[in-house]
Amino acid sequence: MKMQALRLDYVADGRSSWTGMAILFSGILVLSGAAWHYIDVVRRADYQEAILSGVRHVSRKPEKIDGARLVSSLKSANEVTEALNRPWNALFVSFESVPHQDVAILAIDPDVRKKVVRIAGEAKSLDALLVYLANLQKSSPFRNVAMQSHQVRNQDPEKPVRFMIQAKWVEDHEAH
Repeated sequence: MKMQALRLDYVADGRSSWTGMAILFSGILVLSGAAWHYIDVVRRADYQEAILSGVRHVSRKPEKIDGARLVSSLKSANEVTEALNRPWNALFVSFESVPHQDVAILAIDPDVRKKVVRIAGEAKSLDALLVYLANLQKSSPFRNVAMQSHQVRNQDPEKPVRFMIQAKWVEDHEAH
């Protein structure tokens, strides 16, 4: 009996087998499916953790309510609501309608609770300031108009007068 020579081919000839390609493709599909399933499981776990965290948060005992702090907060909220509901446009239109030749209004500071407004400004002269004050006293929404302070600015060559006026304002429905 004679032995046949064994032929070993270590160099591929460029041909691939269909079986090998099918196995490789099947492995890629299985790996992709497993990765997709893993991502889905992680998302579900995150979602469940978020729900559980919310349940833990809700199941905590409520904090003790400080009555004084609550009353203070409600009072502040009411003041803000009252301030927002004021007819600001009518107030500013009233200021604009008062003749104010040679007078510049620098600031208007309303106090909602007291219904008082402070007006800071500068007049070209003391006479111009007095005319503005008289016109403001004649204006319908303002009552108890009074000069709080005034100061002649001597360092300025034109010597303007800085002033502060305070007036109580009355809304239309309060005037009657």
